[in-house]
Amino acid sequence: MKRDVSVPPPDAGPGAVFSWFAGLRERDSQLYARLSRLAGADPGLLAPVLPLPPGSNMPLLFFASVHHVVLDGARHPLADIFRAPGRELPADAVLADGLASFLKTYAAEVSDLMATRAVQTNEVNRSALIAPAMRVARELAGTELALVEVGASAGLNLHFDRYMTYYTHRSRPTVHVSGPPTAAVQLKCELLGDLVPPLGGGVHPEPGIGPALRMGLDLAPVSVHDDTEMRWLHACVFPDQPERAARARAATAVARAHPVPIHAGDVLDVLPKLLSGVPRHLTPVVMHTWVLAYLSDRQRADFAALLAEQSRERRVLWLGAEWPQYLPGRPALPEDEGTVWSLADLDGGEARHHTLAYAHEHATWATWCHKTSIE
Repeated sequence: MKRDVSVPPPDAGPGAVFSWFAGLRERDSQLYARLSRLAGADPGLLAPVLPLPPGSNMPLLFFASVHHVVLDGARHPLADIFRAPGRELPADAVLADGLASFLKTYAAEVSDLMATRAVQTNEVNRSALIAPAMRVARELAGTELALVEVGASAGLNLHFDRYMTYYTHRSRPTVHVSGPPTAAVQLKCELLGDLVPPLGGGVHPEPGIGPALRMGLDLAPVSVHDDTEMRWLHACVFPDQPERAARARAATAVARAHPVPIHAGDVLDVLPKLLSGVPRHLTPVVMHTWVLAYLSDRQRADFAALLAEQSRERRVLWLGAEWPQYLPGRPALPEDEGTVWSLADLDGGEARHHTLAYAHEHATWATWCHKTSIE
């Protein structure tokens, strides 16, 4: 399942960026793939809301803004399509006319959202790989852990140990189950390779997997208790993927029942303060999933330099899930594909990088590739 993870240049126009995004979404969202292909072929469809924010993030922010207007009760034929996942999509001409008409009608609302919001894809299914990654981190550290998630959004993935995951195999009928058997949030991940992630031995509650301390950090945290804020988070979920929306709603209930602090601020300013407050008997794990992709090359380099500097004071584990080119300092490998799940052990300013898995960006499939002594 090798995927091209190249991105358009920073100065690419809407036509090129939406055409690229159409190919990226072809396998998992026919609605966004077809709308993107139409917008890529005729950027004039987007005229009422131009100019769009530059960069590869453009389509996600645009579609989330459109989806938010739909969730707010927009009455329009395109809104009806967004609200009917699973229904056969109309012809391209109908979709194109619908998109152009919707943007003319709701140009102010869509433009305002794009100007004031950022993409908040708090994809819960990524916890299917966070859980085994934290088992590896626990083994590597030899101590209890303190988890600090950068770009935490609403913090739904900080509750990874409260979810249950079904791991299936593409090549054989075996199913592995991990996590609390009565969990309200149930995840699925298809394994493509021969290795199976460490599953915790089927013991519940599982000792050691839950961090002794957990917290989040985000430029604009989303409060799980604020329905308006959560509507934006749900708008970032593709409308033709109702299972993702259902997971997010279930995970929101878990997060409301188990409050975790999410700190606001820039990572370069706030992260050192958070790490300094972690008790010395705990090993901090700094985690991010699809966050560095939204930063500039300079910001990514500064982030990596910050972690290296922090490791001169104490050992730090760095768990990142990104496209490989967005993980500064990690050596590129010939087998790199999709989203790389990398665990770096930083000590004394030096880093040892461990590749744990290659996966879909939402962890719907994964190739686990790290051998460990734990189950």
